[in-house]
Amino acid sequence: MNKKLRFILIIILSLISIATLINFIYSFPSMKLSTINKFIILAFILFCFIIFINFLFNKFFNKWWQKTISIIVGLALLFGFYQINTVLFSYNNLLSKMNKNAEITYSTSLIAKKDSAINSVDDINSSTSIGIQDINSYENGAFAKEQIDKLNKTQDIKIYTDIKKAITALNDDKVDLIAIKSLSDATLLSIDKNAKDDYKIITTFEAKQKNSDATKTITDKPFTILISGIDSRSSDVDEVANGDSNIIVTVNTKTGRITTLSTPRDSYVPITCLNNTRDKLTHSAAYGGTECLKSTLENMYDIDIDYTLRINFVGVVDIINSLGGIDINVPVNNLNGSGVKVCEQDSHGDYDAECWIEGKVNHMDGETALAFARNRHNQDGGDFYRGRNQQLVIEAIIKKVTSINSLQTVNKLMSAASKYMSTDLSKNDITTIYESILSNGMNLQIEKLYISGSTGMIGAQSMVFPSETDIAYATYRMDVNLNLDKPQLPSNSYYVLGSTPSNDDGTNPLKEQKMPYDSTKVETISKTSN
Repeated sequence: MNKKLRFILIIILSLISIATLINFIYSFPSMKLSTINKFIILAFILFCFIIFINFLFNKFFNKWWQKTISIIVGLALLFGFYQINTVLFSYNNLLSKMNKNAEITYSTSLIAKKDSAINSVDDINSSTSIGIQDINSYENGAFAKEQIDKLNKTQDIKIYTDIKKAITALNDDKVDLIAIKSLSDATLLSIDKNAKDDYKIITTFEAKQKNSDATKTITDKPFTILISGIDSRSSDVDEVANGDSNIIVTVNTKTGRITTLSTPRDSYVPITCLNNTRDKLTHSAAYGGTECLKSTLENMYDIDIDYTLRINFVGVVDIINSLGGIDINVPVNNLNGSGVKVCEQDSHGDYDAECWIEGKVNHMDGETALAFARNRHNQDGGDFYRGRNQQLVIEAIIKKVTSINSLQTVNKLMSAASKYMSTDLSKNDITTIYESILSNGMNLQIEKLYISGSTGMIGAQSMVFPSETDIAYATYRMDVNLNLDKPQLPSNSYYVLGSTPSNDDGTNPLKEQKMPYDSTKVETISKTSN
């Protein structure tokens, strides 16, 4: 019996040790991550320890206390291996959830006042008037019109430049119905806090659009990722919303060099899914999801974007909190001075709820970091500074990720990311990027690129007119990092010799921080020793 028990225990421990090593190899294909190497070494030591226990059993197993200790040690090892494999299983499962390449759902509802005689689609007839937003506003405009036309009930459609005017028209009985996202629409609630009691939904239209699959597989070649932060407080990352943050990242895994390029969300550019009609860049995500934003930026910079990553407000908060917060050295802007406290609204819309101090390193939790990334009102750089802040947040997240020593922390990060992040990166791609960034001895160099230009009004909307010279230079710097054979060197010599081009009015306060390229100003992130 003693020999049989010992044999069973040793076999179980040996098999679990081998299974754990295989699980590590499956989870981390390149096996370059130093933290992972430590776990593998630990697993090997445990395997050797099993052999030692076997020897111990052979010599002392007849003593009752030795039996007890051996069984306890064996059970402890079993529990440890169980914990490790549980973490790895969860890690792989969460990575798979991130790669959802989601369907974008477009929806809009026809609503009426509570006392309206219209209660269903059947009550709509040729005399029914329906107010929609400007056609360029896709969900409550072009999409709504498409669906109303399909009903074939009425042709009396009135178009309003913004949703607020449509709501006013409904309240003034100028139209019978209006197309709006939902009764929880922020604009509707700002006009009538009791919207759910004062209005009713007659019908809701929905349509789905699936993002295209990524065409590139990460090996050792440089690649590009579009990080799209959507202006949504919903927990549903696939909800259609404006693109609040649009950052193109190029990654060269061989050199450890990264470029991050921010494009002002209010940039007045040709939107590809609107037949290249010019509008705010931020609206492209609402018109055609991530695919429209991606193609618009590809045309703008003459660059191929390999992957997309979409995240919403709630996701930013949870991901940063899963890392235990981040540290950001907040620059001083010209409207304030060092030591000045600056505040912004939080993800729930509460004003001045999150604050930081300019001119010092601030430890920020998720809510504060999100507020910092969205802030543009109390600084002279406006939308230009917002882009800079977003890049500082990304840089701080990368710094924190490089210091991760625990698979449990990785699991927390993956858990948050899987809920609020959608990407067309495969599980293996994500792991490869993670391991490449954290490979032994690698220092990361981050070159921040910004777009300047002039600002002005088109109708009632404030616009940014991006500098063509900045666009050309940013394209050049990305081409260099991507190791392209023929980088698109700008014809204008400003960024090489320092002369100012005629089409740049000098309104960008970040000019000295970004141009001309100066290798001494590139941020270097040294890999944290584990």
